Amino acid sequence: MSDFFDISGETIKAAEAAAEFKMVVPETAKVTKRGDSVWDEHGTIKAAFSEALETIIEGRKCPILLLQADISVDAEGSGKNAGYFPVRFKARMNSAAIGSNADKATPMGKQATMTRISIARLKGMLSAANFEPDLEDGGYSQGMLASLFPPVKSFTGEVSPLVGINLWFQVKQGESEGRDGGKFTNIEVERVISGDV
Repeated sequence: MSDFFDISGETIKAAEAAAEFKMVVPETAKVTKRGDSVWDEHGTIKAAFSEALETIIEGRKCPILLLQADISVDAEGSGKNAGYFPVRFKARMNSAAIGSNADKATPMGKQATMTRISIARLKGMLSAANFEPDLEDGGYSQGMLASLFPPVKSFTGEVSPLVGINLWFQVKQGESEGRDGGKFTNIEVERVISGDV
């Protein structure tokens, strides 16, 4: 018996249509200057992990740390997207850009801006989840971040203490253009508003 099976043309068409799945935008949503829809939802963190990446910026190898939490939407928010999963929180940080005073228009300046925004969003999410900074200067240690966002490639089965936490968050949904010029719907957590009290 083979592990393979036929996939009909009708099934392929249905799958392609599903790939365009979007969240239902409530009437209360705001529209950004870029045309993205933004609104509040409520949900539960179902997974949290990290990935170490590397990129070349201005001829220099730069380590990128991606921290991600996948959230399942429940009915407490808009009530229109219950069960939608995942809405992703991402913090993308370039350690080589921390403290950089490069011009904002340069590649390293853009990395520094991305890193600062990600750190601010991360602080908001961790505060809402009741995880306070563990360093004396008010920062987060490597150990704390590794515990909250276990490396995706570690295969340890370690579950993040963030899993199961309920949060109010702001969703941003809009069209983006890929490197290949194709359009896709981008849905992400813009910011975490608060945790459940």
